[in-house]
Amino acid sequence: MIYNTSAFSFPGPKKENQDSYISLALDGDHHVICIADGVGGRKGGAEASMAAITEVKHIFSEKLFTTMADLFDRVHHTVLKHSKDIKFPEMSTTLTVVYINKDDVTIGHVGDCRLYHLRGRGIVTKTYDQSEKQKLIDDGVLSRERALYYHRKNILLSVISPDKKYELYESKFKVAIKDRLLLVSDGVYNICTKKELAMLSERALNVSQWMNDISSLIQTKEVKDDYTAIALEFM
Repeated sequence: MIYNTSAFSFPGPKKENQDSYISLALDGDHHVICIADGVGGRKGGAEASMAAITEVKHIFSEKLFTTMADLFDRVHHTVLKHSKDIKFPEMSTTLTVVYINKDDVTIGHVGDCRLYHLRGRGIVTKTYDQSEKQKLIDDGVLSRERALYYHRKNILLSVISPDKKYELYESKFKVAIKDRLLLVSDGVYNICTKKELAMLSERALNVSQWMNDISSLIQTKEVKDDYTAIALEFM
């Protein structure tokens, strides 16, 4: 398969973008897209996300990738070492890695970035938010309507951090020609609904136009966080 990709990443009102990302073409029909979103409530969020992304890029560029479990273990050790070097013992980041091998997609995920799979007019979320809000929804404590106004919606239950264990979510699925993937940080999906993202995709002739349209939509609304998106289309 041939891949067509596009991406953007912009800071929120705090002017320091704690999101880091890569869209990396590998040998043959292989590609990797990845977003790390530094946890803003702790010092060193930007440094943590950059350390994670740098290690992911190193692993794939040097052909060291074996499993998602091994990759995340390497990233965790890198963040731990970096936190000691710069003396930020609580620095934390989310990390979502999407590895494409022809028509096979493998996800490794910690945190609350989201991967959407679009086919025709359909859009499906392929990741799971590891957040307090999502757990309360799953447990039946919060309805989805009440969850929209939940005051602790940004509290994460799993992150890459020197002082905490993380829970790795893994998944695999297949794609077809004309499918699109969209990987976003929470700064995107907290502003744009799935319906809006799917509608903009349907209208866009290519992923570059789609990214421009999403970015333009976000800028018409109240931006509260850094926002990053990577789109990939199968040709």
